[in-house]
Amino acid sequence: DTLDTFKEIAPPDFLNKKIILYTGAVNTDHCILELVQAFDLVNDEQSALIITGIKDNEYCNDIKNFIEKCKSGKRIILFPYLTRMQMLSLQSNAHIGVCLTKEYQNIVKSKMIAPNKVGEYAAKSLYLLGIMNEYMKLFEIEGIASLAETPTPQDISIAITKALHAVNEKDLKIKIRNFVKNYFCMQQQLKPVIKYLNEITLLY
Repeated sequence: DTLDTFKEIAPPDFLNKKIILYTGAVNTDHCILELVQAFDLVNDEQSALIITGIKDNEYCNDIKNFIEKCKSGKRIILFPYLTRMQMLSLQSNAHIGVCLTKEYQNIVKSKMIAPNKVGEYAAKSLYLLGIMNEYMKLFEIEGIASLAETPTPQDISIAITKALHAVNEKDLKIKIRNFVKNYFCMQQQLKPVIKYLNEITLLY
Protein backbone atom coordinates (compact mmCIF):
# COMPACT_ATOMS: atom_id res chain seq x y z
CA ASP A 1 0.00 0.00 0.00
CA THR A 2 1.50 3.34 -1.09
CA LEU A 3 0.15 5.26 1.91
CA ASP A 4 1.75 2.83 4.38
CA THR A 5 5.07 3.13 2.55
CA PHE A 6 4.77 6.93 2.54
CA LYS A 7 4.20 6.88 6.31
CA GLU A 8 7.37 4.81 6.72
CA ILE A 9 9.65 7.24 4.89
CA ALA A 10 8.08 10.67 5.56
CA PRO A 11 7.62 12.51 8.89
CA PRO A 12 4.11 12.20 10.40
CA ASP A 13 3.27 15.87 9.89
CA PHE A 14 3.88 15.56 6.13
CA LEU A 15 0.59 13.64 5.86
CA ASN A 16 -1.34 16.88 6.39
CA LYS A 17 0.75 19.05 4.08
CA LYS A 18 0.70 19.84 0.36
CA ILE A 19 3.64 17.87 -0.97
CA ILE A 20 5.87 19.33 -3.70
CA LEU A 21 7.88 16.47 -5.22
CA TYR A 22 10.97 16.33 -7.41
CA THR A 23 12.24 12.99 -8.70
CA GLY A 24 15.18 12.71 -11.07
CA ALA A 25 18.72 13.96 -11.61
CA VAL A 26 19.86 16.68 -9.22
CA ASN A 27 22.02 19.17 -11.12
CA THR A 28 22.17 22.76 -12.36
CA ASP A 29 20.14 22.02 -15.53
CA HIS A 30 17.16 21.06 -13.37
CA CYS A 31 17.43 24.11 -11.04
CA ILE A 32 17.14 22.14 -7.79
CA LEU A 33 19.09 24.63 -5.66
CA GLU A 34 16.80 27.39 -7.01
CA LEU A 35 13.80 25.20 -6.18
CA VAL A 36 14.90 24.89 -2.55
CA GLN A 37 15.63 28.63 -2.33
CA ALA A 38 12.22 29.41 -3.84
CA PHE A 39 10.45 27.08 -1.43
CA ASP A 40 12.13 28.90 1.45
CA LEU A 41 11.03 32.28 0.04
CA VAL A 42 7.42 31.10 -0.02
CA ASN A 43 7.73 29.72 3.52
CA ASP A 44 4.27 28.16 3.54
CA GLU A 45 3.81 26.15 6.76
CA GLN A 46 1.17 23.96 5.11
CA SER A 47 3.53 22.67 2.41
CA ALA A 48 6.53 20.35 2.29
CA LEU A 49 9.23 19.68 -0.29
CA ILE A 50 10.61 16.24 -1.12
CA ILE A 51 13.60 15.78 -3.44
CA THR A 52 15.02 12.44 -4.57
CA GLY A 53 18.27 11.66 -6.38
CA ILE A 54 20.62 13.37 -3.91
CA LYS A 55 24.26 12.32 -4.29
CA ASP A 56 27.55 13.10 -2.59
CA ASN A 57 28.83 15.88 -4.81
CA GLU A 58 29.46 19.63 -4.64
CA TYR A 59 26.08 20.67 -6.04
CA CYS A 60 24.10 18.43 -3.69
CA ASN A 61 26.26 19.60 -0.78
CA ASP A 62 25.38 23.21 -1.63
CA ILE A 63 21.70 22.23 -1.40
CA LYS A 64 22.23 20.47 1.95
CA ASN A 65 24.12 23.46 3.35
CA PHE A 66 21.37 25.86 2.32
CA ILE A 67 18.67 23.68 3.91
CA GLU A 68 20.58 23.50 7.20
CA LYS A 69 20.47 27.29 7.51
CA CYS A 70 17.08 28.15 5.99
CA LYS A 71 13.83 28.73 7.87
CA SER A 72 11.93 25.99 5.97
CA GLY A 73 14.51 23.26 6.59
CA LYS A 74 12.22 21.07 8.70
CA ARG A 75 9.75 20.85 5.82
CA ILE A 76 12.32 19.69 3.25
CA ILE A 77 13.43 16.08 2.87
CA LEU A 78 16.28 14.89 0.66
CA PHE A 79 16.41 11.25 -0.43
CA PRO A 80 19.18 9.39 -2.26
CA TYR A 81 18.22 6.28 -4.21
CA LEU A 82 14.74 4.92 -3.43
CA THR A 83 13.08 1.61 -4.24
CA ARG A 84 10.35 1.56 -6.89
CA MET A 85 7.69 1.11 -4.20
CA GLN A 86 9.02 4.07 -2.21
CA MET A 87 9.06 6.22 -5.35
CA LEU A 88 5.48 5.22 -6.19
CA SER A 89 4.41 6.07 -2.64
CA LEU A 90 5.84 9.59 -3.00
CA GLN A 91 4.15 10.15 -6.36
CA SER A 92 0.84 8.79 -5.07
CA ASN A 93 0.81 11.07 -2.02
CA ALA A 94 2.25 14.25 -3.55
CA HIS A 95 0.24 17.19 -4.90
CA ILE A 96 2.72 18.99 -7.17
CA GLY A 97 5.38 17.50 -9.46
CA VAL A 98 8.47 19.57 -10.28
CA CYS A 99 10.02 19.78 -13.77
CA LEU A 100 12.26 22.87 -13.84
CA THR A 101 14.39 21.85 -16.83
CA LYS A 102 16.07 24.83 -18.49
CA GLU A 103 15.59 25.48 -22.20
CA TYR A 104 18.57 26.77 -24.17
CA GLN A 105 17.96 28.40 -27.56
CA ASN A 106 20.86 26.72 -29.37
CA ILE A 107 20.77 23.30 -27.73
CA VAL A 108 18.44 20.86 -29.44
CA LYS A 109 18.12 18.50 -26.47
CA SER A 110 16.82 21.25 -24.16
CA LYS A 111 14.09 22.25 -26.66
CA MET A 112 12.81 18.68 -26.93
CA ILE A 113 12.05 17.83 -23.31
CA ALA A 114 11.31 14.15 -22.94
CA PRO A 115 7.67 13.75 -21.94
CA ASN A 116 8.48 10.88 -19.58
CA LYS A 117 9.13 13.05 -16.49
CA VAL A 118 6.07 15.22 -17.03
CA GLY A 119 4.07 12.13 -17.99
CA GLU A 120 5.20 10.36 -14.83
CA TYR A 121 3.76 13.15 -12.69
CA ALA A 122 0.65 13.61 -14.81
CA ALA A 123 -0.09 9.87 -14.70
CA LYS A 124 -0.36 10.27 -10.92
CA SER A 125 -2.63 13.32 -11.40
CA LEU A 126 -0.03 15.73 -10.01
CA TYR A 127 -0.22 19.44 -10.77
CA LEU A 128 2.99 20.60 -12.49
CA LEU A 129 5.55 23.21 -11.50
CA GLY A 130 7.87 24.22 -14.33
CA ILE A 131 9.77 26.93 -16.17
CA MET A 132 8.20 28.72 -19.13
CA ASN A 133 9.13 26.94 -22.36
CA GLU A 134 7.39 25.76 -25.49
CA TYR A 135 6.69 22.24 -24.28
CA MET A 136 5.24 23.30 -20.91
CA LYS A 137 3.04 26.16 -22.19
CA LEU A 138 0.17 23.84 -23.08
CA PHE A 139 -0.01 22.50 -19.53
CA GLU A 140 -0.32 26.04 -18.15
CA ILE A 141 -3.00 26.90 -20.73
CA GLU A 142 -4.94 23.81 -19.63
CA GLY A 143 -4.77 24.95 -15.99
CA ILE A 144 -2.67 22.04 -14.77
CA ALA A 145 0.70 23.78 -14.39
CA SER A 146 2.26 26.92 -12.94
CA LEU A 147 5.34 28.12 -14.82
CA ALA A 148 8.09 30.43 -13.63
CA GLU A 149 9.00 33.18 -16.10
CA THR A 150 12.73 32.60 -15.46
CA PRO A 151 14.75 29.98 -13.52
CA THR A 152 15.39 32.31 -10.57
CA PRO A 153 14.33 31.60 -6.97
CA GLN A 154 12.10 34.70 -7.04
CA ASP A 155 10.17 33.66 -10.16
CA ILE A 156 10.00 30.01 -9.10
CA SER A 157 8.60 31.11 -5.71
CA ILE A 158 5.79 32.97 -7.51
CA ALA A 159 4.98 29.82 -9.48
CA ILE A 160 5.05 27.73 -6.27
CA THR A 161 2.55 30.08 -4.63
CA LYS A 162 0.23 29.77 -7.66
CA ALA A 163 0.60 25.98 -7.61
CA LEU A 164 -0.23 25.74 -3.90
CA HIS A 165 -3.44 27.71 -4.52
CA ALA A 166 -4.28 25.71 -7.65
CA VAL A 167 -4.22 22.32 -5.91
CA ASN A 168 -7.23 23.43 -3.86
CA GLU A 169 -9.39 23.24 -7.00
CA LYS A 170 -12.16 20.71 -6.45
CA ASP A 171 -11.99 18.69 -9.69
CA LEU A 172 -8.30 19.22 -10.47
CA LYS A 173 -7.37 15.52 -10.52
CA ILE A 174 -10.24 14.76 -12.92
CA LYS A 175 -9.05 17.60 -15.17
CA ILE A 176 -5.50 16.19 -15.17
CA ARG A 177 -6.72 12.64 -15.87
CA ASN A 178 -8.79 13.84 -18.83
CA PHE A 179 -5.83 15.79 -20.17
CA VAL A 180 -3.53 12.77 -19.90
CA LYS A 181 -6.06 10.59 -21.71
CA ASN A 182 -6.35 13.03 -24.63
CA TYR A 183 -2.81 14.40 -24.85
CA PHE A 184 -0.32 11.74 -23.79
CA CYS A 185 -0.47 9.70 -26.98
CA MET A 186 2.26 9.39 -29.62
CA GLN A 187 0.51 11.60 -32.19
CA GLN A 188 0.31 14.52 -29.77
CA GLN A 189 3.74 14.03 -28.17
CA LEU A 190 5.51 14.08 -31.54
CA LYS A 191 4.06 17.47 -32.52
CA PRO A 192 6.69 19.66 -30.76
CA VAL A 193 9.49 17.44 -32.10
CA ILE A 194 8.17 17.69 -35.68
CA LYS A 195 7.72 21.45 -35.31
CA TYR A 196 11.30 21.87 -34.11
CA LEU A 197 12.70 19.66 -36.88
CA ASN A 198 10.77 21.77 -39.43
CA GLU A 199 12.28 24.93 -37.96
CA ILE A 200 15.79 23.46 -38.34
CA THR A 201 15.04 22.47 -41.95
CA LEU A 202 14.02 26.05 -42.79
CA LEU A 203 17.38 27.33 -41.54
CA TYR A 204 19.36 25.26 -44.01
